[in-house]
Amino acid sequence: MISCEAPSHAQTRTTLDLQAADCVDGLHANRGTIAPVHLLPDEILQEIFLACLPAELRECRPTRSQAPLLLCQVCSRWRSLALSTPQLWSSLYIYLSRDEDEDEGEEEGNGDDQSDHDAGVVNEHPVQTTPAFETLIEEWFRRLGPDMPLSLGFEFPDLDPSDYPALEKVTRCILHSHSHRLRELSLRFFIEDENFLSILFSPLEHFEQLEVLSLIAIEGATEHDCMGLFSLPSAPHLRRVLLRSVLVNSYTLERALPWSQLTSIEIDDIHPSPLRHVLTLCTNLEHGSLTVRGLLDTPFPSVAKPFALPRLSDLKIRFFGGGNPSFFNGLELPALRSFHIMTDETDPCFSWTHPRPEPLYDQLRNLTHLSFAGRLSDIVNLLRHTASLRTLTIASNDYLDPLWHAMTCQDDASSLVPTLEMLRVRPYGFKEIRLSWAPSFSSASFAAMVQSRMLDRVPHGVCPLRKIVFEGNDVHLITVESLLQGVRALDGVLPILSLQEEDD
Repeated sequence: MISCEAPSHAQTRTTLDLQAADCVDGLHANRGTIAPVHLLPDEILQEIFLACLPAELRECRPTRSQAPLLLCQVCSRWRSLALSTPQLWSSLYIYLSRDEDEDEGEEEGNGDDQSDHDAGVVNEHPVQTTPAFETLIEEWFRRLGPDMPLSLGFEFPDLDPSDYPALEKVTRCILHSHSHRLRELSLRFFIEDENFLSILFSPLEHFEQLEVLSLIAIEGATEHDCMGLFSLPSAPHLRRVLLRSVLVNSYTLERALPWSQLTSIEIDDIHPSPLRHVLTLCTNLEHGSLTVRGLLDTPFPSVAKPFALPRLSDLKIRFFGGGNPSFFNGLELPALRSFHIMTDETDPCFSWTHPRPEPLYDQLRNLTHLSFAGRLSDIVNLLRHTASLRTLTIASNDYLDPLWHAMTCQDDASSLVPTLEMLRVRPYGFKEIRLSWAPSFSSASFAAMVQSRMLDRVPHGVCPLRKIVFEGNDVHLITVESLLQGVRALDGVLPILSLQEEDD
């Protein structure tokens, strides 16, 4: 009986061996289908790689923890594809500091290419540009190719005179060698003395492709006239400029930049006089974001003669330390459609009535978007001159009932902001929203305003409200929710009313 069963077992084993071999062959044949990403063509994979890059230039540091160096560690195909995609290497942010930065040093390198090791500066005292650092920069630019536009950033937070040789070497070797293809340049620096600024700015001469320029001084920059040492005579494509704590004297500004060709400027921490001088030079400006440092109880100086910004459609302005609408006197803004204004709540003098800003009112007739943050006081005087307004955003610690009463439509009187379709209400926060109070108002006054602007109740010639949004963190929204309990029960209100949580 044993002899009869032996062939059967042998046959079974043979069958199983054949099946196992078929499985192995099948696994090898279908190996690529195990991970569908392996089936993607190079062109699609390259687009995915580009989407993995950091969104901000300041985040584009040469570290293994993020693209593009991270992509080189996945597999040989990804590495080869990453190294042959110049766009992946088109942004680089270099951080020079005297402080120890162990994380930066440990993360550099990929094991296969020694040039990727030690991507950051070895942070000894004083700062040194090591051979590993120089090799990395050369290799990075080699991967970029000779003609690809480059976005480049430098940060010098805490250098002193002993570091100036290294600084001069870096800025001259990199900025001078690649100035012809720079598309974006960002310089963040802590001002030590004018010698530092002279070294930093000296290579900045001719930029044939430069479109975006950022000059950001870190802490206490206003002690030195930065722009007095800065000059950019040739940058035919420059359109966007960000200046933070670097503008001091009006007489040094005109030769610093080709102001007339700029379409977008962001200037932080500037006094009114030099700012007005800058604006007179920006004849093609379309977008502006300005922080004006004023003095409490001190009026702005009068303008010698009116000037126009004929293309400015979007203006954001913050008054810090004092201000009033007289700043806009003499300024003509025929194309203005979006106006964001923020005032310092510690300033009790900001008023839309005294002095009466009639010239500004004339500029707001075609305004469609208005955002106001600060003390409401007499803001109704401003809203009476915005007959085309479609979106209104309010951020204030003031009690909002007077505003709701003014916005309540009456059958026998002209209505305030008759074309308003969207209302946003958020906490006031000049620095941090999380430190602000939730909006304060009574349910009854808000309900009356909303009801008067519902589709079936609005007077002739008034648009109904289509959306009301309350913004804030979870604490703010809990408070607002309690105020809206009665309002939600009104017919037709629920679809247009929403709460939107935002990060602090």
